[in-house]
Amino acid sequence: MMKNITLDMNKLFGSFCAEGKKAVSLLSSTIYPSIEDGYVVVFDFRNVRNMNSSFGNALFANLVRKYGSKVLEQMKIINTRENVKKEISSNINFGLKHIEQDCAA
Repeated sequence: MMKNITLDMNKLFGSFCAEGKKAVSLLSSTIYPSIEDGYVVVFDFRNVRNMNSSFGNALFANLVRKYGSKVLEQMKIINTRENVKKEISSNINFGLKHIEQDCAA
């Protein structure tokens, strides 16, 4: 059974996730090592009202671009508002599209 690491996105970024640089920092300091060690990364969006596309792309598109679609098996996104859920879906698709472009180049 895989172990979980839960990230409280509100505690880390506040109710509006908007700082892409902080997202990139979290990727390298916590998320990439956790994925490499076989953890399931749980993104808890409780009390997050909104998220902009630059934050989402910095976090989710980069994550998918680095590991491919198989990383989705090691991610869980919980307690999301509908608007945030749509943004994350868009960010993941953006990352997957870049993988296809990278492969075609």
